[in-house]
Amino acid sequence: MMGRLSVVVLAVACLVLGFVWGARGAASTDQGGGQSFLSTLTDDLSLRDEQVVAIGQLLASEDKDIQELTEQHRRQLEGPIAARLDKTVEAMLAVLDDEQLARYHDLTAEHSSAR
Repeated sequence: MMGRLSVVVLAVACLVLGFVWGARGAASTDQGGGQSFLSTLTDDLSLRDEQVVAIGQLLASEDKDIQELTEQHRRQLEGPIAARLDKTVEAMLAVLDDEQLARYHDLTAEHSSAR
């Protein structure tokens, strides 16, 4: 059960990160060549070296904050996701007959011991 929970939590985290990075990528690339947001700003505004460094540090800090927020939310979702998975498994098991239930328990025991 914990393996499946880990997969679900990882999937949720990937979705969130994908959304964040996708939104940033859409905003940060120009239509011609895929320059980074900072490169585009540097070119468009003729930024000086110290400005490039300062803005680069700001963007790196933002990336770090977004990663921390994503991890925080992932941890907060672990409990509700696990509870929802347990509810689904319980409902599924209630549908199985005795023979299927025994086979299910055998199969899940094999998967648990293989880890």
